[in-house]
Amino acid sequence: MSSAVKVGPWGANGGTPRDISKSSKPRRLESITVRSTDSFGGRINGFSFVYVDEKGQSIPVGTWGSCTKGQADTITMGQGEYVNLVSGTADEIGVTSLRFVTNTGVEYGTYGYPSGTAFSVPLQQGNGDALSFFGRSGDSLVALGTYVAPRA
Repeated sequence: MSSAVKVGPWGANGGTPRDISKSSKPRRLESITVRSTDSFGGRINGFSFVYVDEKGQSIPVGTWGSCTKGQADTITMGQGEYVNLVSGTADEIGVTSLRFVTNTGVEYGTYGYPSGTAFSVPLQQGNGDALSFFGRSGDSLVALGTYVAPRA
């Protein structure tokens, strides 16, 4: 797989920068956990994920934002499954909603409450995938970007 590139982030400017280790090269996502409030005014309260690096090691990242606020949902990638669409919405405070679609056509989300400006990272079916994430967080997820790479 080619080197990953950063796309984004989308959201607000506050919070603390969050990223994966510069010494670790992501190869695929293993799982994503989203903590969200889905009612009016809701948002992405917390975000964490596990990616597999070039050595085959599972690397847990996060939680970015709250570990307790909102409802938690974990997406676990099946064998040969990868994320090829990340979309959501964000306002002046942070990320208000997220949705993920995999190469198998399975949709996860919408998490949170869609409001604000929409964003989307579509990757051509079979030719690219989301490998990990970066962003900003405070009491909730402030901004989110994606590491993407073409499939070999």
